[in-house]
Amino acid sequence: ADIGIVELVDREKDKFLLDELFRHEVLEKAKVTDAQVREAYTRWFDRVHPLHIVVPTRAEADSLLDQLKAGADFGDLAEAHSRDHSTSVRGGDFGREFQWGELVEPLQTLVFSLKEGEVGGPVRTDFGWHLIKIKSRRKIDSLPLDKVWTPIENTLKRRAQEERRLQQLHDLREHANIQLDSSGWSTLRRLNAMADGDTSFPAGAHPALPVDSLDASTKDQTFATYGNDGRVTVEQICRRINSRATNTRPDVNDEDQLKEFVFQMNLFDLLREQALSLQLDQ
Repeated sequence: ADIGIVELVDREKDKFLLDELFRHEVLEKAKVTDAQVREAYTRWFDRVHPLHIVVPTRAEADSLLDQLKAGADFGDLAEAHSRDHSTSVRGGDFGREFQWGELVEPLQTLVFSLKEGEVGGPVRTDFGWHLIKIKSRRKIDSLPLDKVWTPIENTLKRRAQEERRLQQLHDLREHANIQLDSSGWSTLRRLNAMADGDTSFPAGAHPALPVDSLDASTKDQTFATYGNDGRVTVEQICRRINSRATNTRPDVNDEDQLKEFVFQMNLFDLLREQALSLQLDQ
């Protein structure tokens, strides 16, 4: 029986390690105070239905805000420019109302400070730069604080945990030290040019990167390094890009997008490395 337990733990040790990292970095650091519950209570019965546009840069957000001030339609700009494809197809509409505690900061404070029909922003989150327009807002019937204390506290805890998780990923990304190899990157761009030049595909289609056209040594060429000793080959990055839907593939000429792609595809290794650095395996 003891041998069976040891074998089980050995098979599941990475899962246990990441669970311990989540407890250490998220659950223990996502605290909610009584004062926060009381503050949330003052807004708890507000319901706000926002529209949003999210873009990668402040400059693009400022340009769109200028267009909105000049009379441009918010929905048209969201459809044309927002990187949130789940809402851009509806003119930036989330499709529902929100209550306090559901949105990340500083997006939440902006949304609940605006009047119906008002446009605000830009504010930045880990998703990009946001512009907001309020479609509608209302108040529902209120209840005494003691009747809603537990649901408010639970909602705030979930939001605090999500924000802490995003902060953990942000910090991990900052310390991942992802570096693109110039030769490997050049090979990727060359393959992309070959794919774009394939006239057998209809206009607007994105054929797969022809990685199988490379010899073995070029496939094994370093594309990127990360963490302590992590390495991504040209073949690995190409096959991962090819596995993605065309509208979610990174721009092979954009260094930031490629670094983010490398980060996401090696997130498990980086989390494991972080857990070991904190000696959570002990």
